[in-house]
Amino acid sequence: MDEEADRERQEEDALEEVCLDEEADRQTQGEDSLEKKEQEEEDVTCAAEDLEKLDTLAKVVRGLDFSFSSPEGQAAREAVAAAERALEEADERAEELEEEEELHFGEEQQFWELSQACFDKRVGAGRDVATFTVCPFKEVKQVVGGTFKLGHFEALEPTEHELGLWVMRFEGGEKCWNGPKRSAKVYLGCGAATELVSADEPSRCEYRLLLRTPAACDARFAAAAGLSPPPAS
Repeated sequence: MDEEADRERQEEDALEEVCLDEEADRQTQGEDSLEKKEQEEEDVTCAAEDLEKLDTLAKVVRGLDFSFSSPEGQAAREAVAAAERALEEADERAEELEEEEELHFGEEQQFWELSQACFDKRVGAGRDVATFTVCPFKEVKQVVGGTFKLGHFEALEPTEHELGLWVMRFEGGEKCWNGPKRSAKVYLGCGAATELVSADEPSRCEYRLLLRTPAACDARFAAAAGLSPPPAS
């Protein structure tokens, strides 16, 4: 009898354990289902919010398209474009002024006016004719079967050369065929008018030019040029 009672209790315990496990599984499944349902509801809510945002954005974009296609919108765009161009031009001019401030235009800035113009000289004849262009404090170019840069402005220096008391050096020009980069020296000589009077190539790819100007006249050079000496400062 005792053995039979023990067996019955064991069966009851086993059955109870199975029931408890099934209940636990149902609870777990219920929790998972609830969590899944909550996640689905949250996803639906987020999707609805996203759609609402997209709809609002679409309305804004359509409104912008409409306003920008209107005469007022077109005028606004043109005004903005004009303001941007004006700002760019102002920035460029400011940079030019900064560069000019850094340049040395002579002891009394007497050569500043030269920087506001370019001067040409045609030399040679026939097929050998060439045109030289000097833009003081900027660059020197030569046109002969094509345009060649002879150099960018490097410095204005005093000199005791027979052509003048000042010389502008231009370096880093275009490379000669199978040779060095071109360079030029522009001497500032005394003259009644500002003009480029000569240009030659004393050494290969090295050019020498003479620019006469009243700004380069001192007593000695004025006398040599047959001009009145400059007034004493």
